Amino acid sequence: MIRKEDCLQIGVFTKTHGLNGDLILSVENDFPEKYEEESIFVDIDGGLVPFFIDEDGLNPRNHQSYRIKLEDVDSSEAASRFVDCPVYLFSNLFTDEDTMSLKMLEGFILSDDEKGELGEIERVDDFNGNIVFTVEINSIEVMIPLVEEQVLDINYEAKTILLQLPEGLLDVYLEE
Repeated sequence: MIRKEDCLQIGVFTKTHGLNGDLILSVENDFPEKYEEESIFVDIDGGLVPFFIDEDGLNPRNHQSYRIKLEDVDSSEAASRFVDCPVYLFSNLFTDEDTMSLKMLEGFILSDDEKGELGEIERVDDFNGNIVFTVEINSIEVMIPLVEEQVLDINYEAKTILLQLPEGLLDVYLEE
């Protein structure tokens, strides 16, 4: 059985395309074509189901979507079952942070070098180039800016991020 914990979401099938079973995959950034021959996993009813992309079945539309033809999906009716389904790849394929979408960091465990584990990243937002992680700490929503100089380690396989947060940042949220 394929576990979501071992995978990273790369996008969502948003609609069908044409009559031959093609689907449109919306992604946060460029889908790495080097993974075209890997199995993708489609979340169907809460379980991850593996599929292969048909030969010549990955066609970029723009930098945020692709037309994809899955093996053994040969009609618009068959493809319609996949609309709104999230799509995953094994997380161990991602070793270069440049190939990852920031949204893929959702679910990673965020830690501070002094305070230890803070919690799971619930949301990643991009405010005009300013990246912000949202983590719930003691039932309080805390927004932590991502500053490259403060990143000590990102482990994609373990899904952890270690930061060196500025002194007092958490106090702003957690002081009583």
